This record gives sequence, structure tokens and C-alpha cells, in this order.
Amino acid sequence: MPLPITIFGASDCDDTAHVRAQFTALGIPFREVNIEHDPDAERFVIFVNSGFRSTPTLVIGEGKLKTILTEPSDSQLAEMLSQAGYPVPAQTTSTQSERIPNKRSACATTAPRRTRRTR
Repeated sequence: MPLPITIFGASDCDDTAHVRAQFTALGIPFREVNIEHDPDAERFVIFVNSGFRSTPTLVIGEGKLKTILTEPSDSQLAEMLSQAGYPVPAQTTSTQSERIPNKRSACATTAPRRTRRTR
């Protein structure tokens, strides 16, 4: 049985839209969480991405063993889907639409600093 996938994304993020479109086209089930509407999800994304609000951040699996993939290229996405147990056609990986992984795009911003007051 394939592993469950959660996409942590943002409304105005092209990379999130790209991943969502690929999953939909391939018929791959996923759960999507918009970090703009879920503060806990936003904190999680910032924590796992070293202070960056990077989207999409994908979580593959459940329980104690999960894989986290941030801003994946098309080839990384295809490899992850295959490892998670989903059938992926060979033509899914296209060098034409290949994106640079870990590029700080409009989808990634530094998290706002929050300070704590002490008395």
C-alpha cells in the first residue's frame, strides 16, 4: 500500500500549484494544508526548513517514520513517488520543466522573528 502524502503549501506559490497539478494528473491521493490558514502548520514548515517558510514542503508516510521533501525538482518528486509506492510513468520527469531544488523563490521566505518578553 502506498504511503500517505501531505503537501504543506501556500495559495500564491507556483511550486505548490505545480506539485498539486502533477499529483492530480497522476491520480495520486494527497492531503493539502495551506500554511496561510493554519498557524501550527506554518510553524511546522518553518521548523523543518531551518527558519524558512518554504513551500511546498511534502511529508511522506505516517507514524514515526516519515520523509520530508522541500521544494522538490520534478525528478526528485518522481523518485519520491516511486519510493512511496506510487506508479510513476517515465515521461513524468522532464528536463524542460525541471526546477532548481532548494532555490529560495517567492514560495520561500524567512520567517518573521518573534520575540518573547520576560519580566
